Amino acid sequence: MGQYGGCQSNIAVTEPSWSTVAVTASPARTGTAAVIEPVRITCPAASRAPRAVSVFASQVAATSGEPTTAAPAVLAGVPQSYLSNPFPFGLEPITGKSFGRYTNLGNSVSIDQYQQRTPISDRINISVQRELPGRFIADVTYFVNWVTRDQYSLNLDNTDPRLSYTYKNALSAAVNNPFFNYGTPATFPGTLRNAKTVSLGSLLTPYPQYTGITQTGTDLRSARYQSFQLRGQRAFSSGFSFLATYAYVTARSQWFFDPQDEYDNKLSTYDFSVTQAGGSGAPSVTSDPHHRFVSAGTWDVPVGHGRHFGTGMARAADYLVGGWQVSGIYTYTSGAPLIFSSSVIAPASVRQIGQIGAGSYWFDTTGFAAQAAFTRRTNPWYYDGLNGPGFKNLDLALSKRFTIKERAHATIRLDAFNGLNGMNWATPNLSVTASDFGRTNTQLSGYYGRQLQYSVRLDF
Repeated sequence: MGQYGGCQSNIAVTEPSWSTVAVTASPARTGTAAVIEPVRITCPAASRAPRAVSVFASQVAATSGEPTTAAPAVLAGVPQSYLSNPFPFGLEPITGKSFGRYTNLGNSVSIDQYQQRTPISDRINISVQRELPGRFIADVTYFVNWVTRDQYSLNLDNTDPRLSYTYKNALSAAVNNPFFNYGTPATFPGTLRNAKTVSLGSLLTPYPQYTGITQTGTDLRSARYQSFQLRGQRAFSSGFSFLATYAYVTARSQWFFDPQDEYDNKLSTYDFSVTQAGGSGAPSVTSDPHHRFVSAGTWDVPVGHGRHFGTGMARAADYLVGGWQVSGIYTYTSGAPLIFSSSVIAPASVRQIGQIGAGSYWFDTTGFAAQAAFTRRTNPWYYDGLNGPGFKNLDLALSKRFTIKERAHATIRLDAFNGLNGMNWATPNLSVTASDFGRTNTQLSGYYGRQLQYSVRLDF
């Protein structure tokens, strides 16, 4: 028997004078594998403060930062704080490092990885460019980026998921909190000391004396991004310019298959991206469209003074029909692979139907069902060939420039966003328990019908 964070278990860290409070089951790690052993858990009597792990204690004390005092909430429609007294209950004290190794005991903490290494990005870019007849320029590019030591946030205080597979709801049972009014506010300052009961599962974490430990800047992950790009361009000449680009993109990243792999710190490689805000943000899985095409063009209508037709027309006629310019931007992206982030019962393969609107299915939902609680994930993150709806859009603009005087000009412009009034659909619902699972019957968020914008600009 040994001390397991704030409770005793089969993890060997000794601490004398502990009394039995809770019951059954504790995880033990052997390398990267976890073994379930039914043992008795003993938690401390309220006589001595549990020891903070030395590496964490020094880092938490150094990174605890200044506390934040929240303004009291509105009570029965009556504000409890005013500009004259925004914090009527006082400010959270600034303790700095005064608590030493007891800093943030009973609260959640965030620490950087110990002896953190700098991420490495190796990039190769090969580009061939050639001028073609008609003043066109063609460009072919291959780009690849390998990232190692990619940083992400890792939860160091998870309960072993294998316990939930075995003991199920028993881990949610409320038990007496061994940290209730534990020690003194100086030796156990966190909010955990205020709760009379806690869940049994919360006492089976590696460090139950904290409410969570997040290690930021974990540098064990790798990723790869590569693209093949084509570009054709014609500089503005004789009243016409054109630009078209195409890219085929693939991305691969390492991530955890499920919470059990996260607990074991076992990374696998997948065909998606894992993004987060720097080394301390919350990681999220995203997929990228494989095909992207964008083109833009500008054409001076060849009518009016100084143009191919109507050079000698009257000034009033030129104001009306001469000097117009038409431009547009067309965008297309293929559908991104659908990511099933939830644990569900799922078939080995899925057929994409591609129908949209009420009563129609985007993919065949046969074989999908809700998975029983407290069972390990078995379904894949994605299926080959199963992608969401693509995106198509055309923006148009019509403009005309007037000469008022030699050094004064006016430009009127009409922009038509989504000029063809097209429809782009949202990703189908991937929640198995939803009534519209497998269907896409809503418009893409942030995309609207045709919008017209009028503007006038004066240059002098």
